[in-house]
Amino acid sequence: MSLHYATEILSLNRNNYNYIIRSTANASTEFCGELLINDLCNSLLLYKKKKNVIQIFSFISRSSNIDALDFFFNKKHEFEYLANSFGHILAFTFSEKNIKI
Repeated sequence: MSLHYATEILSLNRNNYNYIIRSTANASTEFCGELLINDLCNSLLLYKKKKNVIQIFSFISRSSNIDALDFFFNKKHEFEYLANSFGHILAFTFSEKNIKI
């Protein structure tokens, strides 16, 4: 899984993007294959680059929901609003300081 995310992050940096839309059509890695098996392949991932960390916000729909990708793409700005407005709360809740890993 970490190799998958590393590849995604490099691709985002290279292309100067801040989001990825995953679908059943591009489930080419082992990680995406597992998502597909579990009916979780349609998703919007927003990447927020901070000073020392990259936050990833995942919005996921069932793979069988054929309208999900259009919805994610057309409402991307609303998902960005959610991530910007509430991301700091989630980042604190799930920070390394608060969770024993």
